[in-house]
Amino acid sequence: MKITDIKPFPVWVGHRNQHIVKVETDEGIYGWGESGLSSRELAVAGAVKHYREFFIRCDPMRIGGLWQDRNPHISADATGHIRIGKHPHAN
Repeated sequence: MKITDIKPFPVWVGHRNQHIVKVETDEGIYGWGESGLSSRELAVAGAVKHYREFFIRCDPMRIGGLWQDRNPHISADATGHIRIGKHPHAN
């Protein structure tokens, strides 16, 4: 299974702006996600459109692996705390 498209949807949910993302696959399976950047949903939509090319043809089941492949200097521990280290290619 491979990702074929990632579509951003800035929407209103109740009294809040939200950003919903649809991930489609070549097997007709799709999934929905939500961003946590309320009131900046158009900025998130732009970022999704920009980065979608990095994920087309990738295996959608490798969620953690896709994150690590693109962000090798950022990790999360078991409690969800984000750790940022020196990028491996930085001087």
